[in-house]
Amino acid sequence: MRCTLLCYSRSTRPNRRVATRPKSTTSRGSEEAMSLREPPVSDTHRIRSAILHTVRGAYNHDCADAAAAMAFDFVFAIFPGVIVLTALLVVMDIPVEAFGALLHEFGVVVPGPLIEVIEDNLIHAADAPQSFFVLGIVGIIWPASASMSTTMSALNRAYDTRENRTLWRRRLLSIVLIILLGLALVVLFNLIVFGEQVDTWLERNWALSMEAPSLAGFIRHTAGVIGTLVAAALIYRVAPDVRLRWLDVLPGSLLFLAQWTLIAGGFGYYVRNFSYYNVIYGVLGGVIIMLLSAYLVSFTLLLGGELNGALYRQRQQRLFPWLQDGHSMRTRD
Repeated sequence: MRCTLLCYSRSTRPNRRVATRPKSTTSRGSEEAMSLREPPVSDTHRIRSAILHTVRGAYNHDCADAAAAMAFDFVFAIFPGVIVLTALLVVMDIPVEAFGALLHEFGVVVPGPLIEVIEDNLIHAADAPQSFFVLGIVGIIWPASASMSTTMSALNRAYDTRENRTLWRRRLLSIVLIILLGLALVVLFNLIVFGEQVDTWLERNWALSMEAPSLAGFIRHTAGVIGTLVAAALIYRVAPDVRLRWLDVLPGSLLFLAQWTLIAGGFGYYVRNFSYYNVIYGVLGGVIIMLLSAYLVSFTLLLGGELNGALYRQRQQRLFPWLQDGHSMRTRD
């Protein structure tokens, strides 16, 4: 009996479980596990993937149609912009002929035929009444802001994000961008004029020969390249409804500068040697050249935005692996 009770008490005694420490799941362990599951991607593969996504995005996001709309609005803003520019030249005491010479120095980054059209309009607009200045401001702001609004929509598609800003906010931001770009253009002209004055002073006081390297020419080319790069970076950073850093928009800005320089040189050479616009289109030849130049510039701008969007998605998916294509990026709000 005693043995039976003892066996019963031992069999009914609850089993004591030894508490074990859970395995630590630190971030380092998760990163090591993830690295074991997914092999590292080489830089060559990332570059190839970015180029492929850029070309595919330019096709899927209808960059050709958006560039046509941007060029159309840009052409409407040319003549009012020339009136405003002429008035600014009068205020800055810069002759129109001197400004035409400065425009030809920008042939590195601006298509030559477009420069000739702007120069011809400048000469005719110089005789216009000063009362046209106000009309020119209104005429340039509205179509230019419409072109910038189209650019915003196209760059949002490049980042696969939706537009969360209101219509009046987008229009106001477009106007501010146009004003900032105009002020940057004025500063650029002042730098060029300052470089010419320094050249004149050096020739007069230091008896430099004309064959010596010109400081004004160096300032023209450097300011043109830097100004184009900064303007493109400003548009790429502010236009899309995505939080971006300046470093995020640098690749697209460099691509835009390289493409624009090549297109400007190639298109200018083609127009001077092989084209027959004046024979076929007559008086409209200048308008056709201006439209084609504006279209090429707009398309290269959107192509740089597609590259920025592709690289940005790569970084987001590397930091947050659960993000897939089609998910919205971080918006500004």
